[in-house]
Amino acid sequence: MNVGCADRITSDYLPDTLTSTSAEAWFSGCLALENVYGLPDTLKTMYQTFYDCMMMKTAPEIPDSVTEIEETLYACTALEEAPTLPTGVTNLSGCFQDCSSLTKAPAIPGSVTKMYDTFYGCTSLQEAPAIPENVNDMSGVFYGCTELSGQNITIYASPAYTRDMLFRISGVTLNCYKDSGIDSYAQENPETVSHVKYFGDVLTQTGDITINKPTDTAEEKIEIFVDA
Repeated sequence: MNVGCADRITSDYLPDTLTSTSAEAWFSGCLALENVYGLPDTLKTMYQTFYDCMMMKTAPEIPDSVTEIEETLYACTALEEAPTLPTGVTNLSGCFQDCSSLTKAPAIPGSVTKMYDTFYGCTSLQEAPAIPENVNDMSGVFYGCTELSGQNITIYASPAYTRDMLFRISGVTLNCYKDSGIDSYAQENPETVSHVKYFGDVLTQTGDITINKPTDTAEEKIEIFVDA
């Protein structure tokens, strides 16, 4: 934590001479912080960098070099605009946890493998991002995101860990692969998941055939719905 920053610093311009690879807890607890400029392009990890920066509404630009964005914006309760995520990031665990003002999630890169608690407690989140196929841990990823009730969520992954993935959410339609870890979760949690649609030439509960083609970002997909 920056010395004396908790109730005084509102913005910070970082020198272009910084060559750090870790930004662990650089601004953690800076309650008045709103903006930070010039994060170095040498960064690899950003563990708890902006933890509990309660006044930050727009996240700083994250360098393309970063691969670990764990608990980076944890409890930034005023955050309304998420950053664009680097294409090589692998860990988003707890990244936006308890960002209760966040309404729109960023696109999730295909490189991501860990997403436990990523959007935990994001009670204003209006739409879930598509989850790419390499994600192996989705425990608590949308825990308490009550605005997602009744919505469609597309998950290309077959994660090994799904505990409390959609806790306190109901009426969800899951788009997933048949017999995947997500399919298993759906069958075990009927109070949360009301419908399942499968990728590929598989009849669904609504009598449609869905053909999907996953891509690296998991946001760009081709869907064809044919009456059965």
